[in-house]
Amino acid sequence: MLFRFEGAHPVKMWMKDTPLSLDLLFIDADGIVQAVRHMEEPNSERVLSSSFSTSYVLEIVGGASLRHGFQKGSRLLPLP
Repeated sequence: MLFRFEGAHPVKMWMKDTPLSLDLLFIDADGIVQAVRHMEEPNSERVLSSSFSTSYVLEIVGGASLRHGFQKGSRLLPLP
C-alpha cells in the first residue's frame, strides 16, 4: 500500500490491525528512499516515525525490500 502525504514532513505510522509483517519504506518528495523498516511486528502499536521530510510511505510484504534490493538511496517513484 502506498500512502501519499500532503506536503513533506516527518510522519508516524503503526502496525495496529495489520495481521502480517511488513517492510515500510519512507520516501521523500523526489522518490528516494530515506529509510527502510524491515519485518515490522504485526498488530504492534509501537510508533514508527521518520525524523525527516517524508512524502510517501510504501508498505510491502515483510522481507521484500531485502529480496528486491530496496535500501536507503534507492529511487522508487518516478514523479512528475
